[in-house]
Amino acid sequence: EAWGDEDKRVADAVDRLNKINAANMLTLRSVQDSNKLLASLLEQQTVLAKQQRESTTNSINADIQRQANLSSNMTQMMGSLTNSLQSFRMP
Repeated sequence: EAWGDEDKRVADAVDRLNKINAANMLTLRSVQDSNKLLASLLEQQTVLAKQQRESTTNSINADIQRQANLSSNMTQMMGSLTNSLQSFRMP
């Protein structure tokens, strides 16, 4: 009878440990899924930040180009205007 009680206690302990192990595995899988989700969100944020940076860079470069062209165009326009005024003759 003593061995029967001991066997039952061991079986109960093993059963509890198996349940604890199963719960730990579920927790681990849940943590892994959460980490995958967080990694995916980080990747999306990285892509969005890269796109925003490229857009900002393109805008800055376009503005620089406009400023450079404006200066050149103003110089040409002033030269043409000066030539027109200097060569203007009253009819």
